[in-house]
Amino acid sequence: MVTIVDISRRKQAEQALRESEAQLRLAMEAAQMGMWYWECETDRFHYSDGLSVLFGRGPDAPLVDYRELQERLHYEDRELFNASVRHAIRDGSDVQLDFRVVWPDGAVHWVANRAQVHREPGGRAVRLVGVAMDITDRKIAEQRIAHMAHHDALTGLPNRVLLRDRIQQAIAQAHRNGSQLAVPFIDLDRFKTINDSLGHQLGDRLLQSVASRILVCVREGDTVSRVGGDEFVIVIPELEAAPDAPVVAGKILEVLAASFHLHGNDLHVAASIGISLYPSDGADAETLMRNADTAMYHAKDSGRANFQFFTQHMNVAAQQRLSLENALRRALESGEFEVHYQPIFDLRDRSITGFEALVRWNPPDGPQIQPGDFISAAEESGLIVPIGEFVLREALREANGWQSPGRALRIAVNVSANQLSRSNFVDRLRRAVHETGIDPRLIELEVTEGVIIEGAGEAREAIDEIAALGVGIAIDDFGTGYSGLAYLKRLPIDTVKIDQSFVRDLTIDPEDAAIVTAIVAMAASLGVEVIAEGVETEEQAAALLRLGCHHAQGYLLARPMSASAVTHLLRSNLAVVRG
Repeated sequence: MVTIVDISRRKQAEQALRESEAQLRLAMEAAQMGMWYWECETDRFHYSDGLSVLFGRGPDAPLVDYRELQERLHYEDRELFNASVRHAIRDGSDVQLDFRVVWPDGAVHWVANRAQVHREPGGRAVRLVGVAMDITDRKIAEQRIAHMAHHDALTGLPNRVLLRDRIQQAIAQAHRNGSQLAVPFIDLDRFKTINDSLGHQLGDRLLQSVASRILVCVREGDTVSRVGGDEFVIVIPELEAAPDAPVVAGKILEVLAASFHLHGNDLHVAASIGISLYPSDGADAETLMRNADTAMYHAKDSGRANFQFFTQHMNVAAQQRLSLENALRRALESGEFEVHYQPIFDLRDRSITGFEALVRWNPPDGPQIQPGDFISAAEESGLIVPIGEFVLREALREANGWQSPGRALRIAVNVSANQLSRSNFVDRLRRAVHETGIDPRLIELEVTEGVIIEGAGEAREAIDEIAALGVGIAIDDFGTGYSGLAYLKRLPIDTVKIDQSFVRDLTIDPEDAAIVTAIVAMAASLGVEVIAEGVETEEQAAALLRLGCHHAQGYLLARPMSASAVTHLLRSNLAVVRG
């Protein structure tokens, strides 16, 4: 008897199952997944080829057993993995764990493992069934994101967020051990001039080089952070004594003093450093950073390129500085600034040849404020730029009205490094000349030697453009602080102004007389005019004439005055000269 049974449907189902399994296998391989199960009582371990691949083995060299799987686990993750398995078997919870595996070649990969416990009806665990997946790329991306959230993208140093955490950790450690903690705050002096004039790309390279130099000055356990712009903060934990902090600060000042050779440019930067200490200067990260920042500004006010420890007196000064900056902003908005003019005379006949424009601040509720009391704050806050532009426009407008047939009066206007480094300064100057109608040959912009020396490359470009407009360049406070004056031959300088410190004792100090003689001779050989500043006595005026300096300004000749007073003075001076 023959029985024929139609098994077409069963075969179709088996074929469909094989195809489904094949598709699942392909999907798992594409997803870099592997399946496994572990029999609890027999300790037998079953796994797919995909799991071997996850552990750095191939189908021709599969994992041997569960013990080898354990050995492949990263040593820091083994106990965590085993604890999660024990916990799942004991409590019936699922295993959800990310762990690292070490491949035979030493490479570390991340694996996400998800597993469930299968139990008998009585509740006894019989096997653990799991799926594993390679998540190395995801972990790398997460680590990269985490690093970006806590590190500066340009230098790779910890950013402000991570810095706060490091300071708090160091505070806790210092509190436990009874030690001190130092927080030096570093700001690069005049970095903005380099960045604005030579471009942000070169500025970024300079910041990277600065970061590298700072790192060599600290210990392995210290933290160097870039908190923004050209500002860096260091955390120095476990100080035995406060004098240890200046050692680090001194090293930083020394390594930054050497020039930076970048893209064919020799760049020079210095740093001002403020230092706060725990516990004397603060008990939390914010207070320590704020007080270190305050000390840093005191270092700038003390001549830059130095370090200062925080004192409570600095807090008072910082609050006064903030109040002054706020008052300056209000003064700009309400038009409280006024331009005064100090005449420049020809000493031979006491005729007026020009004027220097000087800003004055007239608060509505107090006496007039002199530039020496607010210019520094204006420089630090950047307010010198709008103040300087106001002075320039006002001076050119007034000076154009003082011109008369047969007598051309020059107008000298001081220009700060902040103004000169602005990429649009020359355009603004050109616009001011056009709008006021003044002959550009009657304008002279005064810059200090520091602007020329410290920003030689960037200043040269701006000065060349200014000279191309027909506007003159004068070096103010000439001879103070610098001995390399070869730039006079390289730059289109029209005038040098002898600093008043050389004029003050001119008649009694032979060295001052020798300096003035040398300046006058050098200027004459280069075709540069000389003006002496701070002339207060007839003896000084006579000595200057004997030494060949024919132009001067100072209280002997005339004090700074308002525009209306200038008009009256010009009439009387013209009569004196003619008479």
